[in-house]
Amino acid sequence: MKNNTKKNTKSLSSTQKKRIHINGEKLYEREGWIGINVYGTHYEIGFAHGRLLRRHLAQVVKVLKYLVDGVFKTTLSEYVKTCKTVLKRAMNLSEWKFIKEEIQGICDGCAHPDITFDFLVAWNAFLSMCYYQKYRTTKTVNAGRCSAFIATGEATKTGNIVMAHNTHSDLASGFVCNVIMRINPEGKIPFIMQTSPGLVCSSADWFQTNAGIIGCETTISSTNYDADFENGVPYFFRIRKAMESGQTLDDYVSIMEAQNAGDYPCSWLLGDINTGTIMRFELTKNAVSVATTNNGVYYGMNSAVSPEVRLLDSDDSTSKDIMKSSGARNARFEYLLMDKYYGTITTDVAKKIISDHYDVGKNKYRMGIRGICKHRECEENKEFELSGATDGKVIDSKMAEKREFEGIFGSSCGRVFKRKDYVKKAENSNESKLWKDALQDVPKYNWVKL
Repeated sequence: MKNNTKKNTKSLSSTQKKRIHINGEKLYEREGWIGINVYGTHYEIGFAHGRLLRRHLAQVVKVLKYLVDGVFKTTLSEYVKTCKTVLKRAMNLSEWKFIKEEIQGICDGCAHPDITFDFLVAWNAFLSMCYYQKYRTTKTVNAGRCSAFIATGEATKTGNIVMAHNTHSDLASGFVCNVIMRINPEGKIPFIMQTSPGLVCSSADWFQTNAGIIGCETTISSTNYDADFENGVPYFFRIRKAMESGQTLDDYVSIMEAQNAGDYPCSWLLGDINTGTIMRFELTKNAVSVATTNNGVYYGMNSAVSPEVRLLDSDDSTSKDIMKSSGARNARFEYLLMDKYYGTITTDVAKKIISDHYDVGKNKYRMGIRGICKHRECEENKEFELSGATDGKVIDSKMAEKREFEGIFGSSCGRVFKRKDYVKKAENSNESKLWKDALQDVPKYNWVKL
């Protein structure tokens, strides 16, 4: 028996040997979060990712079907074909070979008939394709994802950086964005990100790196252009490169600007724990705005702060309208960060802020679209969608030094979601009929150190 085992092992191909040895391990499953550690070459990272999360990747197929049916009004197969065609040039550029290798690794590691290379490209590209001409609609371009802030110096209690973020998403993709992935790429900067199974970047855009950079973002709504994938590359290429290569805040600006396709325009909030400097970096297709400080606060609420960005690339007029989501959150952030808590901001205070339900437009506390902790699923009639805040995260410089943060999964406020409670609302709305398969029940979770 021993001799036979040795003989069989020696006869294995190099690919089969990689299937035996996994460059990674699952670290934990707690309070809704899944932690994994992966390392090595980009292919090895992808293979470990696919193998460790293969059970969860099956749910991603249902989620992407729901998204493309409800948002793009097309079939999954047609959407995958479109992505393959549109992103073919970018996927074959030698500079970005590592993205292709990691996606292939995920595919091979998962070994699921529905999780093909082309499917994974299409999954990674979903937010990018919202800005592609064929799929660009009022619904996708106006969609605001996330509330966030970052503070430093005299704005915080200790003078160190404090950052907080929650993801505003359809509940299908939001409820699979529960992976905390520690990545150590060979010859690159190790980093940690919140992500979904199958993605090579965060998509929830919450990360920290061994270079001392922490970051998050909020999308810029109501942009008025189409992405240029003939000359640029999608955002998930660029932000992944920034996370594993960026040594300074300026590196993030230069990497994200180079070959910018204009897809997924964001107000990036970045911090350097080595210097205490924070940055608000807004990038759209035709405009860029960069601001830095060692004393103060930046926040994002889905409206561009820079006048230049609004003038060149956005039709947004809601930033001061308290009856709209962005305007109400703008006013509430201004009060909480600049008046009520300025000079006393800690991670505990950050949890209160990112979980806030005060509706400035109605001058009362309520769960709805105008809260920092957003809940569109609580609205009625045309405002109703199965979307809202699906997590909450806080970090400060001390936590970042230890490569940790605190998070809550499900929503910043810890709300319970049961599909059966939304049957009538969903069936009487414009929700995709695939929502029942794509959405999962989420119990009440607690804040936990990750």
